[in-house]
Amino acid sequence: MPTLELVDIWKSFGKVQVLKGVNLRVEEGEFVVLLGPSGSGKTTLLRIIAGLEIQDKGHVKIGEKIVDDLTPRERNVAMVFQNYALYPHKTVFENIALPLQTRKMKKDEIESKVKEVAGLLEIEGLLDRYPRQLSGGQQQRVALARALVRRPQLFLLDEPLSNLDAKVRITTRTFLKKLQKDLKITTIYVTHDQSEAMALADRIAVIHEGLVQQYDNPLNLYEYPANEFVAGFIGSPPINMIAARSEKGKIKLLNGELKTYVDFEGEVKVGIRPENIKISEDGQLSGKVLVIEPLGSESIITIVADSQEIKVKTSPEIKVKIGEDVKLRIDKFLVFKEGKLVYPTPSALQPITP
Repeated sequence: MPTLELVDIWKSFGKVQVLKGVNLRVEEGEFVVLLGPSGSGKTTLLRIIAGLEIQDKGHVKIGEKIVDDLTPRERNVAMVFQNYALYPHKTVFENIALPLQTRKMKKDEIESKVKEVAGLLEIEGLLDRYPRQLSGGQQQRVALARALVRRPQLFLLDEPLSNLDAKVRITTRTFLKKLQKDLKITTIYVTHDQSEAMALADRIAVIHEGLVQQYDNPLNLYEYPANEFVAGFIGSPPINMIAARSEKGKIKLLNGELKTYVDFEGEVKVGIRPENIKISEDGQLSGKVLVIEPLGSESIITIVADSQEIKVKTSPEIKVKIGEDVKLRIDKFLVFKEGKLVYPTPSALQPITP
């Protein structure tokens, strides 16, 4: 399977600039997710890769070839849409076979390829049914089969799991990741769901306002977000972002302070993920319990400190009451200056001891 390279891609619709110079390289066999909020430009970028939209500026390279002037069919890419786009009057077999029929392949060859891909996606028992007779998860697998049966160079998916219920979505997500690794097919996947992106991707391109904010593996995005937007978009519950001040090796925030090695003074933002806060008698901050959300395996507790709400993810064994005064111990935190991460960086692997 080939690589994909996007070189300085710009795109506008009327006066709205949707993409603003996107550069991206996807390696052979890699699973890359384009992640961002609605309107960020991720679907437009996917459609440009497919040839369904033409960029105003820049180049799309598949392998060593620039494909800007090639049609979607000539690019040999397959795309699965959010609504699956199955033909209701055709059986599952006929839906899957359609791309091969348009290539005028022989009937026995079509049958062989359809049965092969149906077996791969575990839908061989559904070939005589119509889409209306299938569950959402089954329809999604039919759409995947129709895309894969032609053995495309690139596999493009636009939020294909968003119409499924939560349980089926997780099951299908696991299946899709295994399928992609087994086939070793270069895949670009669009979603606004950061949990989905983290679970599926080898690398994630976080897109916001037409720009790639960060392009990295899931762990680095989580541990070392390049800026406040990435930090806030990755993680559930979202990161706690608190205004603070760096002074003489300390970060002063709310009603306490944290030790740090940040070598400048001035206004900063401190990002603290809910799981990195402990309710403890030796905490650096103090606050009052506002809300308790028991979720079975964990609890989300909202605490107010100096009028700032702070989310804490903790074990359900930690027992507190609404209105109770507590202390918060910060085990790990991020520091942002003018919106950009300044501590820690990937080279600063030693944790801070508060």
